[in-house]
Amino acid sequence: MAIDLSNIIAELEQQRDAIVRALEALRGFGGTTEAAAAVKRRGRPPGLKKQAVRKKRVLSPEGRRRIIEATKRRWAAAKKAQKAPPAKKRGGMTAAGRKRLSELMKARWASKNPPKPVAR
Repeated sequence: MAIDLSNIIAELEQQRDAIVRALEALRGFGGTTEAAAAVKRRGRPPGLKKQAVRKKRVLSPEGRRRIIEATKRRWAAAKKAQKAPPAKKRGGMTAAGRKRLSELMKARWASKNPPKPVAR
């Protein structure tokens, strides 16, 4: 049991020496803890109270109305500046042409479908 205890003590001393060396290296690299505290912190300073926070601004009804009117004028000007596409020309057939076409279609149908004899 004495051998195991001496081995454990030796390992713990090695770990202690390693920790001491690591601490010395860190102190040499980053400086002391006072120097680390002097580094500028991000965010709101600890002494600043919430009173310094800016209040939310409120828009008056008149201001809101003026903004709405200006927006409407802007949209009206944009629509006016936009050219309307020309209307497509539809159906160029006259009444006489339509009647002629109808007669031709009736004649074609009649030629394909001859009248059936009526049984008496």
